[in-house]
Amino acid sequence: MNLPEGAKALSMEYIPEGSFLMGSPDGEFERKTNEGPQRQVTISKPFYMGKYEITQAQWQAVMGNNPSNFMGWGNYPVEQVSWQDTARFCNQLS
Repeated sequence: MNLPEGAKALSMEYIPEGSFLMGSPDGEFERKTNEGPQRQVTISKPFYMGKYEITQAQWQAVMGNNPSNFMGWGNYPVEQVSWQDTARFCNQLS
């Protein structure tokens, strides 16, 4: 990826396979209703996930355009992208 000087590189985190409890228990202090119900989640195959939001500079380097409404220095997050746009971005990275 050809990023401008000062732009953040794409950082990925390895997500291993395994199981974990997602959500907070019913009796947790100051628990909000959208934090449950607590349930077991299983990741069957490991994968990589972006550690941070995709920046405008990263999007520009991969896709050749910047669709953001709030333009700014390259390390601002990209916005104004659809699910289909993000799928194309991921395919370009592959």
